Amino acid sequence: MKTDINAISLDTISAGHEEEHVKDMHFISADRNVTNFISSENSFIINGIYLSLLMNGTGEMKVNGRTYPVAPMSVILLPPNEIVELRNCSPDAEWISVIASFDLILEFPTPLDTDILTIARRLPVLSVTEEKMDRMKDIYLLMEREHFCHDNRYTREICKSLLYVLLLEISDEYRKQEGMQAASRMKQEKLSDDFFLLLAKWYKKERRVGFYADKLNRTPKYLSTAIKSLTGRSATEWINETVIREIKVMLKTSDMTVLQISEAMNFPNPSAFVQFFKQHTGTTPLKYRRE
Repeated sequence: MKTDINAISLDTISAGHEEEHVKDMHFISADRNVTNFISSENSFIINGIYLSLLMNGTGEMKVNGRTYPVAPMSVILLPPNEIVELRNCSPDAEWISVIASFDLILEFPTPLDTDILTIARRLPVLSVTEEKMDRMKDIYLLMEREHFCHDNRYTREICKSLLYVLLLEISDEYRKQEGMQAASRMKQEKLSDDFFLLLAKWYKKERRVGFYADKLNRTPKYLSTAIKSLTGRSATEWINETVIREIKVMLKTSDMTVLQISEAMNFPNPSAFVQFFKQHTGTTPLKYRRE
């Protein structure tokens, strides 16, 4: 049984590709290393929005413990910080995928806003018609070509606009398939989505449920109960898991000292940092790094 969750950071993978001209967007389809990793049945988490179109083949995608079948003409859209595992992919599986920074979504105008991520958290795998998939693929391929353009000072704006168009296509499909049922559930699920958006922004600085509850104009008890009813985990559990995941990445991929990591994660002192890590992992940061 797998217990490790590997983090995929947009900043890290983009830093290794100097040919990229939009640093808050990375095309997995053009990166064989990341493609192989994602399809290797590892559990992973991405700190950006993950969008994938499946042209051929079949498989299963496990998101936060729930399994979804994927088949040709499937669209996969994942908000940041989802725990994902791609399993049982057929040999002919053909994907085209992109990771985008959440900052790009915040720059989008209405009507997209962030509601699409609320729906995606509930319905991460969407089946579309062949005609719709062909249209999405055309937009994707144009966005990918523009992304690697060397002679256009507006490359980022062009790519951002094309991503917006692609997400509008997906959003329209969500609305058609969910209809009025989505609207009736939107209020409570939007609270959950807003919590995860705040968590993605503040987890390095804030670990108190009260902080997030204040931002959302709710009591800590109400927020934690609502999050647990929708996701199966309380707000505290999600906060702690996100923090531990980030610490593990720092221990594995950097030369930062325990003091430096504790400061980066806003702990009052190294002792509190070590105690927190040991409480949630059963080992100390230095032992984890050596292992």
